[in-house]
Amino acid sequence: MLAFPDGDTRQLEGDYAGYFRLRVGSLRFIYREYRGKIEVFYVEQRRLVYDLLAAHIARLFEQR
Repeated sequence: MLAFPDGDTRQLEGDYAGYFRLRVGSLRFIYREYRGKIEVFYVEQRRLVYDLLAAHIARLFEQR
């Protein structure tokens, strides 16, 4: 991802602020930059990846 910073990436908004997505064909990589590193959370088909991310964020809020 770092080798191609001009790729089809987008910073997500709203509940997903702080995360990014990289589009590679029908796959979506959901990641964030954290403490100088890239953390990849999900690599999945578009139709599934945002549902997985929403469930992940909901679990984070439940832990607080």
